[in-house]
Formats: sequence, structure tokens, C-alpha cells
Amino acid sequence: LIAAEHLRVPASDCVVFEDAPAGIEAARRAGMQCVVVTTTLSAEKARMLPDTEHVRHIVADFADPALGELLR
Repeated sequence: LIAAEHLRVPASDCVVFEDAPAGIEAARRAGMQCVVVTTTLSAEKARMLPDTEHVRHIVADFADPALGELLR
């Protein structure tokens, strides 16, 4: 939230890249969209987390083609 404030970007326009449940939850509480990177959390476990309406994608790495959709 502090970075978004300094950049003068609304939290709702931010995307958080996160690999831990606590970070995914923090993004939700901040009102930010989230991309889950499966470095410490499997895709299956990420899908089982509660309150994940803010999760846009679950990817294995930053080369995933699905990330191109974030620009739309």
C-alpha cells in the first residue's frame, strides 16, 4: 500500500506477485489483484485457499504466457 501511495496508483490497479498464503491474503486485504507463483505453494494448494477472488492467475514462473493477459 505504501508503494502504491508513493506511485499515486490506486490499490485496485496494482498486481501483487506472491508465493505464500500470507502474502496472497495481504494482497486481498489491500484490495490488490494477485498472481500466485508456485515456487513454495503448489497450484492445487493455491486453488484450495479461501477468499481468492482477487487471484488473476496461478503460474509456475514469470515466463508463463498467461501473464500477457495482465496488460489487457
